[in-house]
Amino acid sequence: MAYTGHVEGDGSLRLKGTGLLGVLTAETLRHDAAAGTMYANAHELKAGTPQQLTSATRGFPQAAAALAQIPAPAPVAAASAPSSDADLRAELAAMKAKVDQLSKQLEQAPPPAPARPLSPAKARAKAAEDKRIADAKVREEAQRQAAERRAKAEEEKRQQAEARARAAEAKAAEARRLVEEKRAQQEAARREAEERRAQQEAAKREAEAAKVRAAEEANARAAEEARARAAQAAAAARPPAAPAPNAAPVVALVPGGPVRPGLYSTGTGYDVDVKVVGDALQLRELAYNRESLYRPISPGSRTYGYVNPNTGTHFALTVENETTLIASRFDKSTGQVLPNGTPLKFAGGGRAQPVSGDDFKDLNDVAQKYLRKAQTEPQDAQAWSFCGMAAMARAHGQNDVQVRQAAQALKSISTTQENPCGDAIPNRVWNSVN
Repeated sequence: MAYTGHVEGDGSLRLKGTGLLGVLTAETLRHDAAAGTMYANAHELKAGTPQQLTSATRGFPQAAAALAQIPAPAPVAAASAPSSDADLRAELAAMKAKVDQLSKQLEQAPPPAPARPLSPAKARAKAAEDKRIADAKVREEAQRQAAERRAKAEEEKRQQAEARARAAEAKAAEARRLVEEKRAQQEAARREAEERRAQQEAAKREAEAAKVRAAEEANARAAEEARARAAQAAAAARPPAAPAPNAAPVVALVPGGPVRPGLYSTGTGYDVDVKVVGDALQLRELAYNRESLYRPISPGSRTYGYVNPNTGTHFALTVENETTLIASRFDKSTGQVLPNGTPLKFAGGGRAQPVSGDDFKDLNDVAQKYLRKAQTEPQDAQAWSFCGMAAMARAHGQNDVQVRQAAQALKSISTTQENPCGDAIPNRVWNSVN
């Protein structure tokens, strides 16, 4: 047997024990001596007299007597000082002795008397009552289970409805997303198509503008060339002036070496007139009547430089020999002449004497005819200018070089292989060029 004891504040004794025999086994006991009552966890045994206490303990007179002999504890004053450890140990020892005595009495107590059997009527009444209670419990359990099933079914139905609603909402949201995505794709495709159309229209307008500008520039160049050729022809038609006493020599000496002044050509229609001015070379482009002064890039250098005031481009002209010049670009940052320059070959030192008589008049009339057509027919101004240039060259007695150049340039822009101006360009010259 094991137990513990504790004195409550009201003077009652609370016993906790295990191993006690009888109905109080493994129960918590509390005996109130003043009230004559013993309490257990599941029992409340009350007795005002020793006989009642004996009856309440169900046939354990020794235990009841032992409990009755436990004196009530003296009331504890409210302001009393707490007991010392020695007093508590003494009190617990006394309590233990009393509980041991009570346990021995309980062990020696006879077994409880069996309960008296009920009468048939009471037994039937008790059985009927037990059956009624059992039936009520069964009905209550059945009702509870039915209510649980209904609640579960309703909960499942509610969850299914919520799931269907969520699925429908998700499906609707997905449909809306797809519609929005398709609309966005269509809008993006529409914007892209509009941008492409705008770009195509802009490119078309730019191409048309470039075509118009090219035509205008071609017409302007053709007109300028025609005017230059006409001026050149008019100047050539005048009798040559007598040479001045200090006329320039046939070969002039410049810092870069000897240079032969006169007409230089690329052989493809680009001609320049080269003059020596001091230590510089003056070039005049016959097609544009534009003059440029090239100066030595360094003392004694064979290369002459010129900077275009409009574009800032650096040009170079190198004296290869007295009849050959190399036109190229100049890299100012490195001080080097760029490779792959264009050679200019000497084409003549002076103007040829014009033909005399009716031949000059006829060729001059042919030249003027094509120059007028270049003014009145701007769509073919370049072709008629080449025809006028060829007739003018023949009128002034120039060799076939100028005529061949005009024929070659005219063939490069012609859509047919037929000679468009046989009175200006002889067929033998036309057929001999590519």
